[in-house]
Amino acid sequence: MPNPHRHFPARNSPADFLFIPREIRRWEISRFSLSVRLEHALGYMGCRQMGDLHGRRLSDIIRWRNIGKKLLGELIQLVRRVQEGKQTAHPVGPQHRQPGGLL
Repeated sequence: MPNPHRHFPARNSPADFLFIPREIRRWEISRFSLSVRLEHALGYMGCRQMGDLHGRRLSDIIRWRNIGKKLLGELIQLVRRVQEGKQTAHPVGPQHRQPGGLL
């Protein structure tokens, strides 16, 4: 599997746009296993449901506050898993989140 952090699509190319399947668009982003940083960055930009990402350009998202190549790669992986039907939402809200593993 190619490294998603290595190359990003050219601006305005078809691969630059996020496609979220219609049946997933109403799912809350907080119900997916995301890093806290990505979840907060998406929330800061007003993305609460997967459908809020539909049609957005990766080339624009990389310019959002606190989004770098690593978080963009995490987002790309999530979208690919959703598109392939390998990612399902589950109860992972703030009340279910495990401590960050800090000692």
